[in-house]
Amino acid sequence: YNRVEGLSLGALVHQDIGAGYSADLAARIGTADIHPRGELTIARMDAFRTISLGTYERLAVANDWGSPLSFGASVGALLFGVDEGLYYRATGVELSGRGTGSAAFSWRVFAERHREAPVETHESLARLGGKRFHDNIAATRAELLGASARFAATLGDDPLGMRGFGDLRLEGATGDLDYARAMVDATLSVPLFGGWSGALTGAGGTSVGVPPVLRVWYLAGGHTG
Repeated sequence: YNRVEGLSLGALVHQDIGAGYSADLAARIGTADIHPRGELTIARMDAFRTISLGTYERLAVANDWGSPLSFGASVGALLFGVDEGLYYRATGVELSGRGTGSAAFSWRVFAERHREAPVETHESLARLGGKRFHDNIAATRAELLGASARFAATLGDDPLGMRGFGDLRLEGATGDLDYARAMVDATLSVPLFGGWSGALTGAGGTSVGVPPVLRVWYLAGGHTG
């Protein structure tokens, strides 16, 4: 549930083809925007990595932090009228890969068209008290060819001991706009007392060129404020 789609209903069909290959076909539609979306993906998986080729029409998220399309975020939007997602419509094709383990590397090559996704509903239980969803970003209309990569690593396996987490993200694209961006964040978790732990996170990023509105940096909200 979000302020663009309202309640989004969907279906997924999965088929194992053999030799490590599988196919997924997903379709969904929102009750507020009545905009059909779907994805078709062919993937090959082994013990170390998954390689996928897909085409899609999706509601995408500009946020670098948080999971606005998750179940928990949907509950918050429906009950409390809080939707921290920054959304846009994306249509395209992508080739992507991801690894497994404590040091996970993922990458994506894409050809994509972006459009705005206006707010279509203000309904929530909090609406009874007069609360409305805030406006969405006005996404830049653009056709882009680009690539991105992400490297996430974890140090320390003991949940009660000292642990470290790191995340490096890189992205660049050309087409109607030319830009590149990079971001890194790191977290240190330290055990305190009585099973409690404390954590400190720092993050920073930069961009060059002319990034579209949906690829600039957005702060505040429950994950950065």
